[in-house]
Amino acid sequence: MLIRSKDKKKIVDALHVYVSNEVGSKRKYVFAGFAGRSFFHTNEESMGVYESEQEALDQINKMADFFNGNPNGVYELE
Repeated sequence: MLIRSKDKKKIVDALHVYVSNEVGSKRKYVFAGFAGRSFFHTNEESMGVYESEQEALDQINKMADFFNGNPNGVYELE
């Protein structure tokens, strides 16, 4: 599934998407994991930062609804 980041600077072919927080921060991040290997980096990208967990989960819910109706589209985070 193709997902465009909130800042519009990257598109990731994601295998999975999840919400997490940054250590010491109350903000929530939407991360996308993707295929491939890298010795120095994890295969995930921060796709957007939200003020609350609910905001981040709302984005994931919108993403799921979008791909249910348009499996070949590119979802753009808001």
